[in-house]
Amino acid sequence: MPQVRRIAASNLKDLVGLIPQYPDAEAIARFQDFNKDEQDSVRLMSIENLLALHKAIPSQVAGLLGDFLKSFASDKSWRIRYIMAEKSPDLARMLSDPVKDTVLRQELVGYFAAGFMQDQEAEVKAIAAAKLGEFCSLLDQPIITEKLVPGMKKLVADAQMHVRS
Repeated sequence: MPQVRRIAASNLKDLVGLIPQYPDAEAIARFQDFNKDEQDSVRLMSIENLLALHKAIPSQVAGLLGDFLKSFASDKSWRIRYIMAEKSPDLARMLSDPVKDTVLRQELVGYFAAGFMQDQEAEVKAIAAAKLGEFCSLLDQPIITEKLVPGMKKLVADAQMHVRS
């Protein structure tokens, strides 16, 4: 049944956008179910779904963002951390309100700097390095200098060639 859950999870973002009558609470409940699934192939869809849900029903999703970001960033599956690192610029754009989203943006920067750029999996570090420019373009200079530059130095000296490149 993981294949069925994976397909259902991959279509949740489309369902929310296409059916205006689809209850917001039901969409969030399904998202939470998929986010907690034991199969990482199902959880992989969660980040795209989070972006779609935030776009469709931002006020209902806003209070849940911190928990979701934390669970994605600390997921046991490197594939989930990879997707979150890849989507970090999109997540940063989603957290664009300087008043309401400051704490969440700081947490996202922390996950990127201390998590993805320092991850044990080379693939996660490589995608973090690839997305670093786009991610930094969405941040203020002091945050980049304080939080991300030290990690950049470690990436440049990484033992894996595809991380360094």
